[in-house]
Amino acid sequence: MDDEVRLQPDAEDPGLADTVVDVDALEEEDEAEAVLTPQRSERPQSPFVPIGEHEIAGLDRLDPEWGKYDVSRRITSLRQAVETSFAQMIFAGIAALVALAVALLAASWQTRALIIAASVLCPPTFVWVYIQWRRWLERKRFLFRLLETLGEDTTGIDPRPRRVRRRVPRPISDDEA
Repeated sequence: MDDEVRLQPDAEDPGLADTVVDVDALEEEDEAEAVLTPQRSERPQSPFVPIGEHEIAGLDRLDPEWGKYDVSRRITSLRQAVETSFAQMIFAGIAALVALAVALLAASWQTRALIIAASVLCPPTFVWVYIQWRRWLERKRFLFRLLETLGEDTTGIDPRPRRVRRRVPRPISDDEA
């Protein structure tokens, strides 16, 4: 009896009567809530009946109560990011580094298999890198394109590359002299 302490309101103070917590009532509410709350083994019922196969597939993908979320948007955004010209240029650069490593390995070890591998791998890879580089630049200056790719403000930069036209002096013939 001494171990359990219960707060009892004073009979003289009517203001304390509404601050007392009924522990037995709270335990009964917890038991009732446990009965009404669905367990993890039960699947919550959908409020509507699906009509077609595509709606059933959609229900399997998206169920926030069970921790399932629709990831198709993230997959398409990743696919769109990989298909950009900058990402293709990065992949081409990585392939060029691998081809360069094979070429250096072939030059240092000088075995027939490595020389053949380097001669087959390097030329198309370097052509692909050049094509991806030109595709990324899109006839714009490098600095402009780099800032644009990084999301910087490029309003004050001229996107066209500088072209300096040099006049080549025409040789003077004997008739004109």
